[in-house]
Amino acid sequence: MFACLMIFTPFINKFLIGEKPTPADMLILLGIMFGFFMLNQISTLTHLAFGKPIHWFTIFPWYFAYFIGGHYLDKHSDKIRLSNTAIILLIIMLILLGAVLNYYAALAGIVKDYFILDNTAPLVFLITFLIFLFVKKPRGDSARKPHNISYV
Repeated sequence: MFACLMIFTPFINKFLIGEKPTPADMLILLGIMFGFFMLNQISTLTHLAFGKPIHWFTIFPWYFAYFIGGHYLDKHSDKIRLSNTAIILLIIMLILLGAVLNYYAALAGIVKDYFILDNTAPLVFLITFLIFLFVKKPRGDSARKPHNISYV
């Protein structure tokens, strides 16, 4: 998943900073996509021939939202009017909601620990961005005052 994201990161970065792709960029992107079409075909063949599907390369597009969302929060977090206390309370509430939903899913016979709190689940998506906001926001007076550091 990480390797696949790194392959597409230059294209995501161009999109985020507003650059238009060059014809060379488009050819490279098409070549990469062709490689993924080939992987999909190989996965289908291995599933049909050996009963072993290969899915590792289909997971990474879900994580594009984390890249793009992180960029957005980095640039616009000052416009989000949530206090650190509110962020912490929201994180706790979402984790508790996930735990309760997982508990009821288990009662319903869905015994998967990742059913509700999966890496690509909406709750984890929200919790991740709330943690990012919490870490990015200044805390207390010490975060707002410049420090006088002397290098003598």
